[in-house]
Formats: sequence, C-alpha cells, structure tokens
Amino acid sequence: MLFRRLLLLVPLLPLLVVAFYASPLFAQLTQFPTATLTIATANGPQRFTVELATSAAQMMQGLMFRRSLAPDAGMLFDYQAPSMASMWMKNTLIPLLLVTVYRSPVLAEPTQFPTASLTIVAANGPHRFTVELATSPAQMMQGLMFRRSLAPDAGMLFDYQAPSMASMWMKNTLIPLDMLFVDASGHVVNIHERAVPGALVAIAAAAPVRAVIELNGGTAARLGIRPGDRVIFPIFGSTAN
Repeated sequence: MLFRRLLLLVPLLPLLVVAFYASPLFAQLTQFPTATLTIATANGPQRFTVELATSAAQMMQGLMFRRSLAPDAGMLFDYQAPSMASMWMKNTLIPLLLVTVYRSPVLAEPTQFPTASLTIVAANGPHRFTVELATSPAQMMQGLMFRRSLAPDAGMLFDYQAPSMASMWMKNTLIPLDMLFVDASGHVVNIHERAVPGALVAIAAAAPVRAVIELNGGTAARLGIRPGDRVIFPIFGSTAN
C-alpha cells in the first residue's frame, strides 16, 4: 500500500524540485563572498560592501527572499565578459536600484597625465600655465573629470594630433572651466567661458582646431584672453623664449 502511494507522487517530483529550488530553503544554500566597492560620484566617493555573484547559482539567486539590506550593502553580478544583461525581481522582497557598469579606460584605472609649460600671449602680455597633456584616448576621455579644484595657473591641453571639429562636454566635471579652441598655427579660434559643471550640452569648435585648452572658469576674462591670441607650445611649431 505504501509503495503504491509513493508511485502516485512520482508525477509531482518535478514540481517538488522546482518548489525547493525557488524557496527560502534554497536561498540558504548559496554562499556569497564579499568585497569593498567604491562608486565615484559628484559628491565624492561612496563605499559599499557588496556580495559577489559570479557563479550561475549565485546569479540566479541574487537577493531573492532578503527582507532587508544594510544602507552600504549590495550585490555585484559579474558577467565575466560584455553581455546584454537582463534582470528581474522575481522573489525579491525589497525595492532595488540597479546600476549597469561598463569597462572603460576611465573606470579601469586612474589615468596619468604628463605636464608641460604653455604660454598664451594676450594683448596685455604673456600668461604662463602648467598644463596636463591629454593625448591618448583614455586621457582625452577622462580629462578633468572629478577634480574638485585646479591651481590658478594650471590647466589641461587636449591634443587632437590633426585639425578636427573638436567637441567637448562637462560630464562628471565638478568645476567651471574656460575652453580655448586653438588651431594648428596656435591661434585661439573661439572661447567658451565658464562651462557649467555636469552639463551634457556639446561645446564645439567654430572651425577645425589642433587642440583644446581647459582652464579654470573665469581665467580668460580675468587675464584678457580673446580669440586671435596666440598660444606658444611645441605642437603649434613655437616655443617660449
């Protein structure tokens, strides 16, 4: 009699397996290692302790059945390679913020910039700066992002190597900047003054330029730098005496 009753349960075995697999009991079986993660924001670095989901079982379980999460806690799902990731909230009991991250030269590691001296000759005389040089794609992508200050005589020169219709923006930039668009002969074509931090609007050259120089916002007005002024720097075929 007992054997016959057990036979009646055979068709239900798949359902029992599924019920176990998607239950709080299953949730207790998967272990997650933890690590510290930092997100650089406009307000500064924000640190979290995240659980790492890398295996199929971990990624399937995720934060299912959790009833709470510490304010500085979270989970990182590592797809190992670029993927069109898709998430859902099945069996998830708390609202979540989902952040998608791509690997870029900016995020991979801090970018280093060499420095050099540069002179801008205005109507009232020469003005000397120490500028960081952005020449590689990684350097040009990062630019002055996340800087909270810049010395009065500092700046950054973006070298496009050849005349280009350069276009800049202020994404992740925390301080106002003056942008000087300079042609291949070293003459300032146009100036965008006091670009707004964080603004995503394109700031473009008025004509093909060899380089863009970023300075502290208000520098051009303070020093009387105007379109037509000359920049002395080796890439323009000139050097300071």
